[in-house]
Amino acid sequence: MPNLSRIQVRKNEAEYPWGDVGHGPAGESVPIELEPATGIGGAPVTVGTTAVEMTFTGTTKVISIKSASTNTGLIWFGPSTVDNTGANAYGELTADSSVEIELDDDSAAIYAVSDVATQKVYKAALT
Repeated sequence: MPNLSRIQVRKNEAEYPWGDVGHGPAGESVPIELEPATGIGGAPVTVGTTAVEMTFTGTTKVISIKSASTNTGLIWFGPSTVDNTGANAYGELTADSSVEIELDDDSAAIYAVSDVATQKVYKAALT
């Protein structure tokens, strides 16, 4: 199985022999470095009508939040001020839907809340 922890993109090998290539504001090619994930972790979390912080071990690079297929309510995710009507939410999850977010949770916490008590989400993170 190939190592998928780095994506190799080379537009001009002679110009950027040391790494990956992205595009700058004027459309020019610029080198970028991608750091591979070194760990993964996660767990189910019970979510109710009061926002609960999604906590992770280690510094996250990407997080995933999936709403359980058995949920009957909506799940909103966002900052600590997200509430059970969806105010201040970054987004909404219905039953059996998910979201992936590039997030360093050391500098930006994320919370989840529902309009119905005792809902379940599954959180996972690449660290």
